[in-house]
Amino acid sequence: MAWPTIWSIRKEFPTKPIFWAGKTAYLPFLTQLNILPAPSDLLRDIRSLYIDSEQQPAWADNIRILWFYLGKKPFQIKHENIFFLQGIQEGCWESPRKLYAKELATYNIIFDTTWKRAFQNLFSKIPPLLGKKILLFPGSGNPAKNWPLVQFFTLGTWIKKRGLSPLLILGPVEQEQGIKTPDVLAVNTPQSMDDLITLLQQASFVIGNDSGPMHLAGYMGIQGLSLFGPTSPLQWGPPGMNIICRNLQCSPCTQTARITCKTMECMQKITLEQVKKQCTILFEKYNFFPQNKTGS
Repeated sequence: MAWPTIWSIRKEFPTKPIFWAGKTAYLPFLTQLNILPAPSDLLRDIRSLYIDSEQQPAWADNIRILWFYLGKKPFQIKHENIFFLQGIQEGCWESPRKLYAKELATYNIIFDTTWKRAFQNLFSKIPPLLGKKILLFPGSGNPAKNWPLVQFFTLGTWIKKRGLSPLLILGPVEQEQGIKTPDVLAVNTPQSMDDLITLLQQASFVIGNDSGPMHLAGYMGIQGLSLFGPTSPLQWGPPGMNIICRNLQCSPCTQTARITCKTMECMQKITLEQVKKQCTILFEKYNFFPQNKTGS
């Protein structure tokens, strides 16, 4: 969600050194922008803000910090060089991507609306071709956002019987759980973000829950079908994706993706037939079916 804004920051300051102080797993998306990991002494200073947020950090006088956050502000310190960009506002269902862009404008930094083209120029190096892989992502950051796993297995088998090439992608959580997959389905377990990017570069279509890989696929311009329940597709929907959700009275039930619901009814009520029907429409639209095969 932050990448379009980070891209805009780099365009605003093309020659300035920019450092990343967030999760190192995201560095593959930043190094091509000449954004490097923050030095250890800078990381130490930044982390000290959590401990003592009352004292003015003199070390920040010579640098500018742009702090992305969702939900609660990390601390209340005020400094002319520390700028907070809020991705969730209470009662507002806009995408954090759009809210970050609006926040950037308050600091007189221009948001570059061509960010998606820039992202695809950097990361969509292998153009999606017809007849290539259809990736299935059965996981997410929260079990309450997951369509039942057995449904993904059945869907993958159905796709394969129609002459296509489904590939089940298991993330770290699914790998730790030791999930047993049907022998008929090919499985891939990417070990890094670079592995995931490479897999997506080979994909024609993706199907999955509200999850990071689906957002990444949307950024890369890959067509897909995303399944939503407790979270809002208006807020968290991958750009350009087709969406399926049941729109129950209780959903969406969260803005922050912090989910307390235990029933997972909104995901369980998405039927296999509903997903298969939408897949058939989309596969026919993109001419995925081999000759003499039907989507029925």
